[in-house]
Amino acid sequence: MEEYNKSLNVDYTFDNFNVDLDNGSAYTITVDLAEKMGRISKPLYLTGPDGKGKTHLLNAMANYIIANDKSVKVGYISVEEFDNELYEAIKNNAIGSFRDKYEALDIFIVDDLSIVIRKMFSKNELLKIMLKLKEAGKLVIAADSLTIEELKERGLPDGYFDVFEGASKVAIE
Repeated sequence: MEEYNKSLNVDYTFDNFNVDLDNGSAYTITVDLAEKMGRISKPLYLTGPDGKGKTHLLNAMANYIIANDKSVKVGYISVEEFDNELYEAIKNNAIGSFRDKYEALDIFIVDDLSIVIRKMFSKNELLKIMLKLKEAGKLVIAADSLTIEELKERGLPDGYFDVFEGASKVAIE
């Protein structure tokens, strides 16, 4: 498994996702996006209550793409893991290689986005990487229990709204 997928759960696939009325739309959209293997650069933002399948779908997308197209560089990470990696990179004077690792991705999948609000340096670093990827036509996908609008109310920097401008926003009920 690639270094930028250390927290990817290989047990989460589309085949074992429990589709119901509340998450059927999110399932359909994520399967479609995964099948297109990142040939779409329009960002995706999944939102919904905890425990409703956001993390499963994000992992399933990454697993599907990794299994079906080895040329596409996919990175899946939770914000907590991103923060830990960033801390280690700073401590080891390796911030350049940290950035390079994520900026080389074709698809960047970030889980639990709201955690970044209380992490000052990670908030800025994650934003820089997401903006650079979006500008390069790469795919950025994120999920959280809060909507983008709720994240803004809680202090997420405006730059994140540039990243998700025009994004497909999918709610799991």
